[in-house]
Amino acid sequence: PINQNGAPTHIYVDSDDYSITVKDKNSLIVFTALSTTQEINSSLINFSQDNSLAVNRSVKAKLQDIVTVKDFGAKGDGLTDNRQALQAAIDHGASEITLNEGTYLINGKIELPKDRSISIRGSDPVTTILKATSAVAGGDFVVRETGTTKRIKLSGFTIDGDGHPNTVLRIKQAYQSVLEELHVKGAATGSSSNITCVVDFGGVGSDVNSTQINKCDFDGEGTAYYSLRLQEKALDNFLAHCNIKNATEACVISQAGGNKFTDIRTFGSNNLTILRN
Repeated sequence: PINQNGAPTHIYVDSDDYSITVKDKNSLIVFTALSTTQEINSSLINFSQDNSLAVNRSVKAKLQDIVTVKDFGAKGDGLTDNRQALQAAIDHGASEITLNEGTYLINGKIELPKDRSISIRGSDPVTTILKATSAVAGGDFVVRETGTTKRIKLSGFTIDGDGHPNTVLRIKQAYQSVLEELHVKGAATGSSSNITCVVDFGGVGSDVNSTQINKCDFDGEGTAYYSLRLQEKALDNFLAHCNIKNATEACVISQAGGNKFTDIRTFGSNNLTILRN
């Protein structure tokens, strides 16, 4: 190490054989000139915003502020199974996950966390798609179990069951959650004795409270029994500018109270039923 106590120093090296690294007193890198074969550890590089109140952080910490599914090996090529990569991104612990543009083939159930809040955001429903395989036949595709009041936000992508799952998106407990610009479709064929749902909120012992569903498209595609079901104490929810369509029953909301509806379109279905609103 060279210590000049602030005085200028000139160092000349052959870049093919040596590299130069300058660190501050906290051992964070403030300058480096790498050799042609050397890589640098981002945890040692300093970063700060251009503001007098800004604090120093490592570049590694800054990059981890944004988590994408491709950080965990997702391909989004419409061919590769991305279930493990997507589940790893969800389980990583980040509060927000970005779905890069692409079609993500998912060979199995995806479980959303029940003990913490999470936001999963895609580019838009046309270019960002989660697509199920037959591995979820007869079950749920994307599910959030009960027993929590943590918030969930899903926005800007399509969840396509491709005719396989009985329920494409099931959220068993929802409080101040948000579905926005979300397209969901592809439930299996259902009937009054074999209920299938595109989107199913709640369930026995669960509540759906103060949740916003905005600018969404829930499509039964002529096969699902319900396009949307909110059950077991659906209270103070807000639904606006949504297409809830092409199922035997467009929507059923049970044990309901204080819910608000604006511009809800239910074409291609028989009924929209609200019990005790």
